Amino acid sequence: MSELHDFINRDVAKWYPDLMKHIKLTLVEAGPGILGSFDKALSDYYLQKLAEKNIDVRLNTAVAGIDERYIEGEQITVAKFKDGSEVNFGCMVWSAGLKSVKLISNSTLPLDRDRVVVDEYLRVPDTKGTV
Repeated sequence: MSELHDFINRDVAKWYPDLMKHIKLTLVEAGPGILGSFDKALSDYYLQKLAEKNIDVRLNTAVAGIDERYIEGEQITVAKFKDGSEVNFGCMVWSAGLKSVKLISNSTLPLDRDRVVVDEYLRVPDTKGTV
């Protein structure tokens, strides 16, 4: 999200300054937080940085559907959320299904919540540093 923000504010702003008033970034997360596999302090830090960049972060918000509407002859695309709120958008980047691939879940590697267990040096225990 930060890279997209930087691209918009550095490059798009330079190339298409008239569009900037129409651009808003919103991060929608169905769960209670972001970066769930990282320490909570890092997640909280990143949420603070997103807020400083005026990125709208909506936690505990699930997408219920996408609608197309016409207002004064103009097509508007709307994301509808389960809490009843809505966001108009022109471009949506969707990332969903953060589950490990079958290669990992079918492996003999030690797993914790479908994630490979590693030590502080990102080595898999009992593999003598080979994995």
